[in-house]
Amino acid sequence: MLWLLEILLFISLLAIAWQDFKSRMISLWLIIVFFLLNSAVFLFQNSLKDYFTNAAFCIAYMLVSYAFIRLYYLLGGRGKEQILDEKVGWGDVVIFLMMGFSLEPVELIFFYTFTFIFSLVLYLLFMSKKRPVPLAAFVSLIYLLKSVAEILFPDYKISNYFF
Repeated sequence: MLWLLEILLFISLLAIAWQDFKSRMISLWLIIVFFLLNSAVFLFQNSLKDYFTNAAFCIAYMLVSYAFIRLYYLLGGRGKEQILDEKVGWGDVVIFLMMGFSLEPVELIFFYTFTFIFSLVLYLLFMSKKRPVPLAAFVSLIYLLKSVAEILFPDYKISNYFF
């Protein structure tokens, strides 16, 4: 049963990446399917308590990150500039949250940091500067690679290597 859920999860990640690359928008239905599959795979292997702990940390981390970004814009004299919808799409934010619910706190920090840096490098190397960054696409592909690595190497956890 777990294999079937993981395969469907991988298909949903590829569909998110394809849709974001193609149109810079993600279908709400696809986000819901991803959320349900990602949650099911996590809960199949972990407790509900772990899920809610991860969710609480992820939400807190995202709120603190948003506060720092907002502060940066305020101090830079661009306080009224719209961050969500203009700089970062709501689909990107929702995908980050959905992924974060299945990542342990240390893993979440390393995953997001690596993903943002890697996405920036990919964008600068391969994408047109006039088009928005397909952040959900890059994040989905990196999350897919991370998930496959965890299947191939069951003892793999990024927190094992740093703490």
